[in-house]
Order: sequence, then structure tokens, then C-alpha cells
Amino acid sequence: MNPRATFTILLGWCPGVKAAAKFIPDRDVSNKRIAFSLAVVVTVVASSYMLSDVVLAWAGLPSVALSKSFNDPVLGVRDGRVYLSVGQATQSGSSAFTGPGYLQLSVYFGELLRNGTLVNTVTIAEVERGTGIGQSLLLTSSNNWKLAYSYYVLYTVSQEAHSPLYVIESVNGAAWSTPIKAYNEQTETINPTLLELEDGSLFLLFRSGKTWMYTTANDGIWNEPAPTPFGLDKGVEGQFLYESAFIDTLGQVNVIWDEGSIYGNDLGLRYSMLVDGAWSEPMNLTSNLVPLNGQEPHIFCSTVRGGYYLSVTTLIQTGSPEWRPVTQLYFSRDWVNWERLSYFDNWGYSLVESDDGSLARVVMDREGHNIYYSWSVDGVIWSNEVQVNMIVDEGLVLNESAYQRSNFSYAISILFSLTTLLILTRVSIIR
Repeated sequence: MNPRATFTILLGWCPGVKAAAKFIPDRDVSNKRIAFSLAVVVTVVASSYMLSDVVLAWAGLPSVALSKSFNDPVLGVRDGRVYLSVGQATQSGSSAFTGPGYLQLSVYFGELLRNGTLVNTVTIAEVERGTGIGQSLLLTSSNNWKLAYSYYVLYTVSQEAHSPLYVIESVNGAAWSTPIKAYNEQTETINPTLLELEDGSLFLLFRSGKTWMYTTANDGIWNEPAPTPFGLDKGVEGQFLYESAFIDTLGQVNVIWDEGSIYGNDLGLRYSMLVDGAWSEPMNLTSNLVPLNGQEPHIFCSTVRGGYYLSVTTLIQTGSPEWRPVTQLYFSRDWVNWERLSYFDNWGYSLVESDDGSLARVVMDREGHNIYYSWSVDGVIWSNEVQVNMIVDEGLVLNESAYQRSNFSYAISILFSLTTLLILTRVSIIR
């Protein structure tokens, strides 16, 4: 067998390989010597990879540079203490073609202190290549935690997927059950809403594609989801729609949502009620005192004050094309006369009420770089915002370091194998 002829025929389309082929001797070589050479190359590849990985790990190289971002923080209150469930995406540098080299989404749960620190933090879920989450946190009447969530997976910049919708629970917040699929198809990471009905059953509202759907569960068994009469209009380009479901003073399920276009055509807020298994015709939410419009409404019924808290985010143009989000907080006792209590910068993500009527909230910038936490006695005067600390997970740092070393070791092993191959073709197999 002639090595130069074979090498040139197989890879002759590359001019650089043609030139390299001149280095290979032009003579016949026995199959035994070729097999011996290949065995040597494989041994060099394996040993150089393992040795370089060990040396890099011993030397503490390469340095690890990770970027972190928050996803969808939600609050809950139990025994007067505030708890936070939040997704945190950790990634290495990204490529415009293949996406981040290393990417993982972790969902953390813990008690949120007033200095912005999460304590007794536990990991609810870990998603390799996960980068976004939508979730809803519920404390049931039996004092148990339940969390509904779905996530977004990024394989490459052109290959992505949405997960099914999961529900997970915990008695004490420290140990969480195995997730149960409430919906086995792809769901959007836009916030689902998990509620407890008066009979103790669960209600879950979520979005799949361009359709909002809902389902109920008794004893952990979820019924077949049904579509709602409201959803995205497929004929309106750039339309947005975000919802917030709540239980009213009569124990009925209500849903409020924004309706409009991201190009500035805000159609206001609308709502519908679920009565005897049927949704009422969508109606406009109006006010005798202040105009109500904006995006991403959040609403809940206050059992302490006997009314409803509503937060809505509007975009204020500060330049061209710069926009600044401002979230308004409203309160109403009769669903008609709404009073503006306060406003705050950034997007309002979660608002909860304690048993004494005090409020806690978290806001976040759109990029997920920072979460800010504050509290109030009456919803009018708020404490100074404190920044919620990122969670430091040494396991992720170790995983990323191993990933980086693997890339370096792989490159070194390829270099060594090519060098060995050239040496063998010139020295070993020609004698």
C-alpha cells in the first residue's frame, strides 16, 4: 500500500493537504506497520489528553469566567417569612453560531432576608443547556409548597425547545418531590399560574404556543387541559399577551391580561371569570379614578384589606429608541375605583402579602442581571431596595472548569496525534 497515494486521493481536495502529502514517503508499506502506527497514534491521543487534563487541573488552569443571569423570581410567604424561588442561568462565553459553550439553568429556593441574601438555599431543578424559566409558587391551605414551572432549552442559536409543564411540591421547603408532568407537550416559559380552589383542588393556567390553556387536579392527578377563549391573535404581528389568574372574594377563578402590540398600540387590560366550568365573555378592566393599561399585570386578592392589589408595567420612552419600564401599583375594594398607591422602576415580577397586611416585592431588569427586593406596610411607602445576591454554586464552577480543560486537552491531543503521525510516516513505517 502506498501511503502518499492514499493520503493524496482521500484528502486531495485541500491544497494544504496536497503539500503535506509530499512529506510522506512514496513507497509501499506493509499493513502490519500501518496497524502498528495507528496503534501508536491512538495511544498518543489518549495519553496526551489524560496527561494534559491532569496537568491543567493541578495548575488550576484555565481560569474560569462565568456569567450569570436571573430568571423569573417569584415570592411566597409562610409564617411571616418571605421565600424566593428563582432560576439562575450560568454560562461561559457564547458563539454567534453555536451558542454558549457551557450553559446550565438551576432553580433555587430559600428564605429571602431583608439584606437581599438567600439562606437555607436548596436546588429544586437543574437543566443542562437551560436558559429560561416560567414559574408559579403556591403555599396551600395545608401549609405545603407547590411550584409549577417550565423551562427553555438552547442547544444552538438555531435549535431550541420548550419543556413540558411540571409541578413539584415540598412540605418544608428543604426537600422537594419528583416533578409531575401536568402537561406533556411543549409550553411557553411565560409565567404559568398555580392556584388552590376552595375545595382544595388545584387550578393551573399556562400557555402552549399561542393558546392559553387551563387544567385542574385532585389528589395529584391532572385533568386533560382545555383552551381558554382568550389568546394571541395570530394575525397581529408583534402582539403581546401576559396573564395573571387569581381567586376573588367569592372563591371564583378570574384571569386578567394585557392586550396590545409591542409597537405601541396598547389596548388596555381585559379580564374573564370562570363560572361553573365556563369562561365569561372578555371584558375591559376600567377605573373611575385612573387609567389602567400596560403590560404584564400581576393581581391578587387581599384577605387582610378586603380588596385587590394590581401591578402593571408601562414603557416610558426616554429617547429613540430607548424605553424605561415603570411599574404602577394599584388597589381597589370594589373592582371599579382603582387607587394608584406607588410606582417603581424596572419590571414588577412578584408581589405578596403577609398575614399582617405588609407587602413584599421583587423587581428585575429585563436582562436579568439584577433583582431588587423591598417591603412596605401599606403599599404607599416602601423601604429602600436591596439587591438580591447571586447564588454561588461551587459545583457549577467545577463543571465549567472541567469543560474548559476538556477543550484544551482535546486540542493538545489532536496536535500531538498529528505530529506523531507525521513522524511515524517519515521514520517508523519506512524502515
